[in-house]
Amino acid sequence: MIISEDPPVTKKVVLVGATGAVGRRAVDILLKDSRVSELILIVRNPIKTWKKKDCLPTLTILKMEGFERIKDKISGADAF
Repeated sequence: MIISEDPPVTKKVVLVGATGAVGRRAVDILLKDSRVSELILIVRNPIKTWKKKDCLPTLTILKMEGFERIKDKISGADAF
């Protein structure tokens, strides 16, 4: 009998306000979560150490500069 395992379900997550105390903790948790395949942070001022982490296949940091500039990047997200 062959038992096949379903591939892990991965999610695209968008986080707004990632530089505050709660937001930073949320980023730390999401960076370590194997269910998250893509993490998009929308911030006013990026934190440089996030770029050094390679826990995820995709980490995108977008400056909060208006919805028109970021709407294509966040479309299809599984969680906000």
